[in-house]
Amino acid sequence: MPPVIAFLSRMSADYQRPYLDALRAALPGEIVAPLAELSASQREQVSVAIVANPDPADLTALTGLRWIQSLWAGVESLIAALPSDSPPITRLIDPEMSRTMAEAVLAWTYYLQRDMPRYARQQTQRVWLQHAYRKPSQTTVGLLGLGELGQAAAVRLRDAGFVVHGWSRSPKTLDGVETYARDDGLCAMLSASDIVVSLIPLTAQTRGMLDAERLGRIKPGASLINFSRGPVIVASDLLDALDRGHLTHAVLDVIEEEKLCDRANTLGARLKQRLEAIRDETPEIVDIRGPGFMNAVEFNDVKKGLPSAEFANAVRLKALDKGLILLTCGVYSNVIRFLAPITIQDGVMTEALDILESSIKDARGA
Repeated sequence: MPPVIAFLSRMSADYQRPYLDALRAALPGEIVAPLAELSASQREQVSVAIVANPDPADLTALTGLRWIQSLWAGVESLIAALPSDSPPITRLIDPEMSRTMAEAVLAWTYYLQRDMPRYARQQTQRVWLQHAYRKPSQTTVGLLGLGELGQAAAVRLRDAGFVVHGWSRSPKTLDGVETYARDDGLCAMLSASDIVVSLIPLTAQTRGMLDAERLGRIKPGASLINFSRGPVIVASDLLDALDRGHLTHAVLDVIEEEKLCDRANTLGARLKQRLEAIRDETPEIVDIRGPGFMNAVEFNDVKKGLPSAEFANAVRLKALDKGLILLTCGVYSNVIRFLAPITIQDGVMTEALDILESSIKDARGA
């Protein structure tokens, strides 16, 4: 019987199953099994591990390991977490991953090129003001990183009519793309770009690469898209560049310290606290529920003791008049569910809570 190939991941069993099915079909002569199903003796014999965002401690416990195959393109965090004498890690180069990343780069580039952030702000202010259209051929996109993902993105952008520049540490050539290399090339590309897209891996050399100095090299009024790991950008320097108006917008796939679960709990607690504060004077409120920021409030007719879609809808309409969009739902349409993003700014959250409270009070007086 051949040694077992261990599959390590922090995904749930349901998410692991398609990976295991595909691996077993591709390797019919091998035994591929999740680490949790292996006995102690089997673990001692494991020399090859296939991983997808594994716990590094599980890998270090496999003392006979000689080869780690990652199914994910990004292996920087895994390399940083493992001892220096760990087995070599090979990463996956997946054409489908390159295609989807190139699509995402193109989509967010269109978002910025078409000035969608400005129109979104105007929409919240109920302002209709058309702005001059900037063609893709008038928009220079600078790509940081010309690896597999960067080259795929460059081709999509080029074919969409954008002026594409690309930077890499070592010189590279790509048809229809003006390429740069090394530090002096980096400064030249940044200063020429209307939109900068970061696709570089996180290494000791790239950590904090986009700091105040390099952000300051970007053309004034430009925008930034970061599909790299969060620590590539110095967050405080980026915020300063945005606050000063040097950069007009930033699209961030990840940030260095997200703490999104903590943020969700904090926002949910604020919402529940505000609703609980008016519950005694609002007998229509019969339930406030939901984990984290996935909250809802349920309303009944006080006299009939039955679900009141009318009251929920009255709250919704009062809030809409004041610029807050609420969603009514539930079997009886007597529930308002809150779907704000957990990245909502504190000031905006306070404004929304004030509108919600006043709308409930107005609905009672209607």
